[in-house]
Amino acid sequence: MKKIFLLSLVSLISLGTFAQNAVWKTEGVDIIPDFTMKDINGNSHTLYQYTSTGKHVIIDFSATWCGPCWSFHSSHVLEHYYTKYGSNGNLSQDGNVIFYEVDKTTNNLTTSSYGDWTAGVSYTMCDDNVSSNPVSKFMTSGGTYGIPKVVVVCNNNTYWSVSTSNTDETVLRNYIESKCGLAPLSASSINDLGFEYDIYPNPTSNIINIDIKADQAENVQYSLNNYVGQTVSTNQSSIHTGLNKLSINTQALASGMYYLTLQVGNRKNVIKVVVNH
Repeated sequence: MKKIFLLSLVSLISLGTFAQNAVWKTEGVDIIPDFTMKDINGNSHTLYQYTSTGKHVIIDFSATWCGPCWSFHSSHVLEHYYTKYGSNGNLSQDGNVIFYEVDKTTNNLTTSSYGDWTAGVSYTMCDDNVSSNPVSKFMTSGGTYGIPKVVVVCNNNTYWSVSTSNTDETVLRNYIESKCGLAPLSASSINDLGFEYDIYPNPTSNIINIDIKADQAENVQYSLNNYVGQTVSTNQSSIHTGLNKLSINTQALASGMYYLTLQVGNRKNVIKVVVNH
């Protein structure tokens, strides 16, 4: 595994010392300061713009010449995760994924010796050779570090390291939930084949409102399960074309995370909701 140096060779010679391994901030405790990354299309992405809205952010610090980086990238675990939990996720929308190429001497993600790093990727790709390397924000002192270095920044701006041996998005999701806890979801409506729905408020205290805009009359089933899979509420209803308003009373439920299964006809989505009294 090739090492990245945060200290320049000139600096090392002038100091008359040898580079030491980087000292990382304490996981789950130290706050990561805000920073901005620029993607390959010239758009800026600021860490706190995501975490301030309750989202967690996975960052893959890699280099285009790095074989282990390519192997992890080629597992597509981050693409699968983003598809389920990213800005247009089909399960929830409380996460984001960013790839950051750490070597400033490289400037093209599409023509590396391993292949095109952007192929089949819908999440943010950064190869910014101008700004300071944001990996330094995760350290208390610089030095050498191995790549790939993958981290998740929780919505409270602490971080945890992510093992690159994990190539299953479900396992990754369970790990992130165990470390980051519960994060509020986007309240914006989500489109699904033939109908549109909105779940609010989320987090909630006494009631979950479900607005469904259907293109035809349908039968609806909706149930609420707790974290261990026990059904705590189940309902069914008939809806008509247009806007329909349903609700679930959560006043008697314990605070915590629940999964709302919403089935309209033969189409089904699962949405994470938080009850907080």
